[in-house]
Amino acid sequence: MVEKERYLRVRFWWAVNDLVRKNAKAQIPAEYLEKLHENLTRLSDLLDEKKPDERIMKAEIARETGNFAQAMRLLENVPPEYNWVVNPIMVLSKKQDHAVA
Repeated sequence: MVEKERYLRVRFWWAVNDLVRKNAKAQIPAEYLEKLHENLTRLSDLLDEKKPDERIMKAEIARETGNFAQAMRLLENVPPEYNWVVNPIMVLSKKQDHAVA
């Protein structure tokens, strides 16, 4: 049941991010953004920081929701084979950039 919830929450996150990417100049409805924030908070709670891929996902959630210090903390001590994804998130977090990237 948790895996199904996690799957659906990730897909909702991606769907809203796709909408943001495709409509960068358009205004995204506030209710979408509110639901996205609620969704990301719950999704983050479902992820296991001990697993590098889930830890990175939690970091990206933290960055997108403006929790830059938490994002950077989560990216510490991630195995080097994940640097290809860790480095861009770290750069954006240091810039305090929460935009979809």
